[in-house]
Amino acid sequence: MPSSQALCVALGIVLLLGCALLVAGCSRTRSWADVVRGAVVVEATDRAAVDELLRAHQIAPEGVQVVGADGRGEAAGARRVHVDSGRVTVLAFDRLARPVRLVGAEHAGGEAFTRLRDVRLAGSFEALEVQGLPALTSLSAFGENESLRRVVLDDVPVLADLLVSGGDLSGTGLDLSRLDALRTVDLAHLGLRQVPALPAGVESLSLEHNALDDGVAGLERLAELPALRRLSLAGNGLRSLHRLPPLPSLRSLYLHDNPLSETLDLAVDDYPALRRLGVERTAVRTLSPGLAAREDLRLGLTPEVEAEQELVATLERLRASYAAAGERVAAPEARSGRIEGRSGRCNWRTSTLSSAKVTCSLTFERLTGRAQARLGTTDPAMPYSGGGAPTVRVTLRVGRGSAAVYFRESYDLVELAARITDVDAAVAERFRGPDDRFDGYRRHVATPDAPAVGTGRPSLLGSSVLLWIEALEGPAEDLALEIEPAF
Repeated sequence: MPSSQALCVALGIVLLLGCALLVAGCSRTRSWADVVRGAVVVEATDRAAVDELLRAHQIAPEGVQVVGADGRGEAAGARRVHVDSGRVTVLAFDRLARPVRLVGAEHAGGEAFTRLRDVRLAGSFEALEVQGLPALTSLSAFGENESLRRVVLDDVPVLADLLVSGGDLSGTGLDLSRLDALRTVDLAHLGLRQVPALPAGVESLSLEHNALDDGVAGLERLAELPALRRLSLAGNGLRSLHRLPPLPSLRSLYLHDNPLSETLDLAVDDYPALRRLGVERTAVRTLSPGLAAREDLRLGLTPEVEAEQELVATLERLRASYAAAGERVAAPEARSGRIEGRSGRCNWRTSTLSSAKVTCSLTFERLTGRAQARLGTTDPAMPYSGGGAPTVRVTLRVGRGSAAVYFRESYDLVELAARITDVDAAVAERFRGPDDRFDGYRRHVATPDAPAVGTGRPSLLGSSVLLWIEALEGPAEDLALEIEPAF
């Protein structure tokens, strides 16, 4: 009987460990490597098309997140492929540095990307070619550092929303007139000197921050857009609107950041539906008599401009906060130092159902080079849940010499600001700065006169939670390390 009881206990332990490992495995974010291994099923032509894209841009499959129809993992990852019933429906890729070519259906000699409905691209690519995507309804492409020089869009019959930004298309003669389903078009920061050819059904058009001015016959083509309800010509070189054609359906006209004269003169009868006029950050002080008499015409900040201003203000606050949080550095190198005379203890509390917490009070007699102070051990059965490294507040004091403490840090300030202000991510991308995305470490330096104080996450190495510390300009002595939960 005792042996039977022992066997039952052993089986129970095995089952519990199996369940824990199963849950841990299920919580792992899936990547395109799972598709390559066959763990996630994707139709052969779609898989081959994505594989070709990854090879062309030298992207490792492990770096691409796969989001299923259940939306699992939706919030994470700048490089994503959404899969529904084995077909690719969304592609989102950033940091693309080579020409982008997305070709499906008959152009690929097969049925690739026949369910692809949403494409979001960003990077320093110079050329964009999108053809033969019968289900594509939304396309966003951001050329970083004004990189875009060529755009080809063809055989995308249901494309309704188009955003292309960041480049110089002034000499390409951009022609979108055959894209009959287009309704919303945003072409910003492209060096355009005239309105491109567009289909008659376009209802919203933004040509912000281009090279349009009243000295070039570049606005007359707007007369071919009878359904146009919203038009933004902000940030161009317009001094007057004498070349703006009649637009009977136009309800909103945004002209901010143009060198307009003090009196805005519009033939009011040419714009009978106009209800909102944005002239912020211009020299306009008075309206022509016809405009001034329109009691239903609203002047002032547009909701879009207000939202963008709030986003910019939030970004500036975040940038200032993160800039003051310590020096940003690359990953610390391999262990090359030594800790001598360690004493004290760490109280480590962890569970699979709640965040780990750690409180430490440690002293070191001497530190040379760069070394790792071990704080505790994660829960090996659930490393992605309660056993992970917590966010802590660290105070490092040093008696002689100087020393630094490192925190692991990864953030995207544009993405964070967009969530805080509820601004569309595609709009927020226009305001991205060179230091808004970071993946590395923060370094805080302590001297005998000033302790180092910082908040962040320690490093994980296997099941160990470690904190990098480093003696600067020779050995450091009489160090004290105090750690407490940050929240």
